[in-house]
Amino acid sequence: MVALAVALTFCLGQSKSGGAVQAAKALTKQAEDYSKRHPHEKKMFALRGDPEAWVKMATEEGHLDSGGMWRDDTSLVAFVWVKDGHTFFVTTTAGSPSGDWSAYRASVYRTDGTLAHSFNYFAAFSPVGGVAQFETAYDSHGKLVFSETNFSDLKGTQKLSAEHAKQLQEHQVEIPVYRRVSELPFVNLISRG
Repeated sequence: MVALAVALTFCLGQSKSGGAVQAAKALTKQAEDYSKRHPHEKKMFALRGDPEAWVKMATEEGHLDSGGMWRDDTSLVAFVWVKDGHTFFVTTTAGSPSGDWSAYRASVYRTDGTLAHSFNYFAAFSPVGGVAQFETAYDSHGKLVFSETNFSDLKGTQKLSAEHAKQLQEHQVEIPVYRRVSELPFVNLISRG
């Protein structure tokens, strides 16, 4: 991920829950490593159509048009890794057909299906340029134990002013966070995918 300067940091009870935060980050490292070593094991889904519905994608580029841009009828794309029968790593991406903005969320789940760690990234070129990153960690009971927010320019070299960060947040596209695997809107497709 892009290394960015910290503009705003919230560490909720980190001294009491530091172990939970470290465990969540360790799970994320394992999930990222696994996904890199097993790229062809991912299951791929897209939210598309009118009315919108989640569908299985046959190829990784199934959400793009012939020019390589986002299809107008596609809202979200999800890549899912399952290990030992458990959904444990889910990445969800949204983008504008014009390419003016993109959003990404990576979520890591424990074997019991609870969310351990989530990372959300939003980049916009227009109407407000910049990058926003939000990282959260949860204990096994679903309690938020860590939250960090970063705002930077598109190169990731300078933090944004408070006013610029506020404008970027106003235009941000939020990808929902699901606290349990069972809440994923495409969960029924995973077992069939």
